[in-house]
Amino acid sequence: MNVRLEQSPTDLLDERELTVFRLLARGVTHAEAASELHLPPKTIGLVSRAICAKLPLGHPIDLWHLTRKCLLANE
Repeated sequence: MNVRLEQSPTDLLDERELTVFRLLARGVTHAEAASELHLPPKTIGLVSRAICAKLPLGHPIDLWHLTRKCLLANE
């Protein structure tokens, strides 16, 4: 899967979405993100779906691939 964005996630996502995106990019699971942000896991799932919609990702697995790509870029 090769996910390419024409704009940076920072330009497209609101504050909560960007926070979740950054956590996922660090390799944090939905459950861990929920715990860290003091939110229900279901909320993290909803935010992840919103991220997928804003970043034109066709499937949640595309979000996983994109966050892996970001994680590798930051190592």
